[in-house]
Amino acid sequence: MIKIRVLGCSGSKGLYGGKVHRPATYLINGNLALDAGALLDSLDEDERLGIDHILLSHAHLDHVADAIMLPEATFQQRTRPVTIYGPMDLLFLLDDLYENCYAPFHNADKIKIPGENDSPVQFENLRAGFARKIAGFRVTPCRVNHPSIAYGYLLEDRDSALFYSGDTGPTDEMWSLLSAFVLADPHKRLTVFIDIKFPNSLADLALVSGHYTPQLLEVDLKEKFVCPENVRFYATHLSPRYSELEDEIHDIAIPGQPPGSMRLVVQDEVYEL
Repeated sequence: MIKIRVLGCSGSKGLYGGKVHRPATYLINGNLALDAGALLDSLDEDERLGIDHILLSHAHLDHVADAIMLPEATFQQRTRPVTIYGPMDLLFLLDDLYENCYAPFHNADKIKIPGENDSPVQFENLRAGFARKIAGFRVTPCRVNHPSIAYGYLLEDRDSALFYSGDTGPTDEMWSLLSAFVLADPHKRLTVFIDIKFPNSLADLALVSGHYTPQLLEVDLKEKFVCPENVRFYATHLSPRYSELEDEIHDIAIPGQPPGSMRLVVQDEVYEL
């Protein structure tokens, strides 16, 4: 089973409409984080210690802010390092940040796992199209359309699968991967968390910044994806600035599914796949 706790799913951060919005952070089965914009905002100490793996989609701050802060906040209680996975350019950036921020403590043996010689963080590069076993899942990275090198991730266990797009605009590789997946195993339950940040009126901005609008996504669903009825779609990363966006998402026509089938990811909810 894939259990997703939504720690943050907003396309912004801060107080909007009387509600605090937190950026992209999804806790999977208690020990794997998908992106890390709000890990420290939402978890108690024991829950932080339970995280051994962080999958990062790309190098933008709203997705990586707590990736380095988590190991620093928990190193005195850790018995094993946190492993951070992602594209190589992102890992170089984080490694440099880690060394600049914490190297003095690290070199003085003050930021190592007690009783061990290991740093509390290690980095592992992932290559698009090459599957890895991580936290009990088969994880396949996929290039998506966003400034900087950006990945979406397909996570599979025996019975179900989750695809998390990270940030993306119209793209071919993602839909090719998902079409191949559903054709190869049409009975495995697939859930897709897909980025829809801007309303239809801002399509030009969405395209240049690498995000979907509802209409842009609808075109790709019709033209690029073989979509069986058992695929569940959830919109995420909505900007809270645009009141019309939720209604436009509700109106998305998904081939082979009834009207209103596009759901919304909700902050602080738990989804079991």
